[in-house]
Amino acid sequence: MILTGCTDRPNVNKSADSCAIRYIIAQWANAVKSKDVNQIVGFFTQDGVSMSDDIPISVGQKAIRNQTENWFSDTTIIFDSYSTAVDTVEISTLGEMAFNRGRDRYVKKTPDGPVEVIGKWINIWKKIDGRWLCVVEIWNSDKP
Repeated sequence: MILTGCTDRPNVNKSADSCAIRYIIAQWANAVKSKDVNQIVGFFTQDGVSMSDDIPISVGQKAIRNQTENWFSDTTIIFDSYSTAVDTVEISTLGEMAFNRGRDRYVKKTPDGPVEVIGKWINIWKKIDGRWLCVVEIWNSDKP
């Protein structure tokens, strides 16, 4: 009887959770296009982590806010050109953690004309009070 209690698993709907995370990523892309710092910060846990190329790690919502504001202040980036595609979403057996990975692209102005920047990213998610929040994100460009 004791072992039976140890093997009970919560009812996890991986398909619904995967759809929920994909929906959040779509909202995130729209927030990038509209440069909505508050919405982007709201996707993270209080102690969330963001790791981007060429800058120090950002830990916590305040640091992520600063990082995002600095990114949005780059006038060479055409933010409304931003698009993303989710390659995979994996939900843990217990349904409390997940990760996804994908690719993104946007256009950047250069002295030689517009250049498409292609990148990739991974997010680690935690379900808190029924809501998926990003614990860690890492993203960078395919080119140096």
